[in-house]
Amino acid sequence: MKFLIAIFSAILLFKTIECTCDQDLTVIVSFESLHKLSIWFFKNQFAPVYEELTKCVKWHFIPCSTTQIVDQVKNCDKDDLTQCNLDAMHACAAHIYEDHQYELGKFFICMMTDAEAYCNADQCAKNAGLEWEKIKKCKPSTDAAEYCLNRWNQLNILHVVHVPGVFFNWRYNQSVDEHIFKNFKTHVCERLQKMGKTCDACPPCSAPPSSTTPNGQNSP
Repeated sequence: MKFLIAIFSAILLFKTIECTCDQDLTVIVSFESLHKLSIWFFKNQFAPVYEELTKCVKWHFIPCSTTQIVDQVKNCDKDDLTQCNLDAMHACAAHIYEDHQYELGKFFICMMTDAEAYCNADQCAKNAGLEWEKIKKCKPSTDAAEYCLNRWNQLNILHVVHVPGVFFNWRYNQSVDEHIFKNFKTHVCERLQKMGKTCDACPPCSAPPSSTTPNGQNSP
């Protein structure tokens, strides 16, 4: 009997180690529509590497990142500002397509990098493989407000300082947050390497590409 218990315990231990080793890297991205730094991050850091990193990580998006945005969406109506409607739209898409993070990422890239995104939202959805009608039916003042609050609560647990933000496996790392604009891809690759994972998007011993900051200066 003791022998069987010992075998059973060993199997459980092995499975625990196996699951730990096989843990995926989830990259959480928080942002706001029409937010200057959020837009810059999507254009210059996120969009250029999204496809190649998707092969190695899982994504989770939090478009409602402050209480101000949450309160704004609660009071959103059809005659409100574009900011309010965009935030509501993003919250609805994030909720409805929770299980389609890859397509959702493509949708947000389109919405955050297109200057006419509010008018082209249906095309952004179509190009990403999402059904625009499902997003369109979501009511800003009720459905979107609830979804927005849920997303903000997820972010609040991480005690986030500002947006945009990038978090690995639901843990806030201030050093990553402070250097997000220097090279997003480098931080993701470094985390994958620490987890013992290989990724074709992260060749070893490669110098990180130069990048620019929102003010136009080269980053160090």
